[in-house]
Amino acid sequence: MFFKKLKEKIQNAAKIAVLEAEISYGKGNGAAKKQMAINFVLNALCLPPLVERFIGIFLSAFIDVAIETAVTALKLPIKTTENDTP
Repeated sequence: MFFKKLKEKIQNAAKIAVLEAEISYGKGNGAAKKQMAINFVLNALCLPPLVERFIGIFLSAFIDVAIETAVTALKLPIKTTENDTP
């Protein structure tokens, strides 16, 4: 149960993090945007610094996947009405 909630929190934070990074950096600067997103996700977990470091290492692959999934979702066309085609 704990890991399911942690996973959801990471995924939700990743979506916000990607949007914030896009707003802050715009096009390009991929490495800087990714690092900003990672830092945002880790900060969203509200963990003590030592635990944050451990979790960051332990869950780095999952955090990367969550961020890449959010980036992909952000790039998808958005339907505004039922009749719109993406």
